[in-house]
Amino acid sequence: MLNSIGLDNDGIEAFVAHHLPYLGGVGSPIIVSVAGRNHAEFVEMCRRLDPEPGVAAIELNISCPNVSHGVDFGADAKMCERLVSDARKVCSRPIIAKLTPNVTNIAEIARGAEAGGADCISLINTCLGMAIDCVVAGRYWAIAGGP
Repeated sequence: MLNSIGLDNDGIEAFVAHHLPYLGGVGSPIIVSVAGRNHAEFVEMCRRLDPEPGVAAIELNISCPNVSHGVDFGADAKMCERLVSDARKVCSRPIIAKLTPNVTNIAEIARGAEAGGADCISLINTCLGMAIDCVVAGRYWAIAGGP
């Protein structure tokens, strides 16, 4: 199975106004996953969500290959540490750093998240994959092959 989805995104204000009230009524702790295109967007979403009732924790999705620059902060320990640290400054909720396995040394990135103040580390987000469709001798083979 290959993961190749986009992220549904009505924006933070629509989420707070329309989705969070519903989610608050389901009776489970709500962990809000945020994905930004840049450092400032991540930090602003954490600041915006911090006072909202019902938010049990915020997950920094710094490992999403399905959005532009989605893995940048999860592939560099210093960038990860700085992002988590700045999110921590504006957010009193527990912060989860969601990491990618698609790095050379995930332990180094996890230490960056810890040094920045992450309360939890989520291992692992999407593993890279590849699908290959080809025609060989008139027969169609897909992904791992086979008749």
